Amino acid sequence: MICSEMFAPPNPLAAPADLPEIPSEDRAELGRQLAKLDRLGDLGLEIAEALADQAKGGRMIVEGDLALAYDRVARAVRMTVMLQSRLMQDLRRAKDEAAAAPAPTRGEQAKARKDQIARIVRRVAEGHEALDPFQVSWCAREAGERLEHDDIYGPVMTLPVSELVQAICHDLGLTPDWARLADEAWAIEEMDGEDVGYPLQAVIEAEAANDAASPAGGGGGPRSGGEGIGDPPPPALRAIPTFHDHLQALARDPAVLAAAGRPSG
Repeated sequence: MICSEMFAPPNPLAAPADLPEIPSEDRAELGRQLAKLDRLGDLGLEIAEALADQAKGGRMIVEGDLALAYDRVARAVRMTVMLQSRLMQDLRRAKDEAAAAPAPTRGEQAKARKDQIARIVRRVAEGHEALDPFQVSWCAREAGERLEHDDIYGPVMTLPVSELVQAICHDLGLTPDWARLADEAWAIEEMDGEDVGYPLQAVIEAEAANDAASPAGGGGGPRSGGEGIGDPPPPALRAIPTFHDHLQALARDPAVLAAAGRPSG
């Protein structure tokens, strides 16, 4: 049994600046993983050095088979170094594969953006307690279908995501909580860029006003979502069809009636 002992915190072997260029979220997670491996490796080395000192007549660290204890600690240190090397190799391989992959076409970029907006609209719909799961799915599907037609909202790549989300939600009778959406990754990226949509711009301005009004000059009240800035009130949620409405529509569909062998009407 190894006697309990406090060891000094190790110095990281891999600094974030040494890591390959990857997305910031993955970069932060990789840095945390490497830091943990660094600490495990350094603690293992300290234990191995203490065992070596005991073998020379120094302070007792382990009772029993000293050679076996040293072998186990040395094996753990080697495994830690191997894990570090494998992690960096996998990352460099992924980076090389990404660099060799062809750049996405404009059509692929537009599809990815449409899918992103549909997911945001779904989350907005999920925040409305009056909507059931079928209606939530309908909102996301309707958002995707509307974005397929440039004559409704214009080319999907020309407007900020927040403005497209606001326009679709207004048409569907949804009221986005921009104070909450502003904390999502896509919204933070948009607010940090040059082309900020008016819904998120309203959040930025509200935060600046709260900071200016607070006694300490920072972090005043909660964010103001600024929903519907410059827009009329959204239509009632009853415009969103229910599952019963969907069944009735299917029952009147000529294609469904023909497949069932029943006359229409």
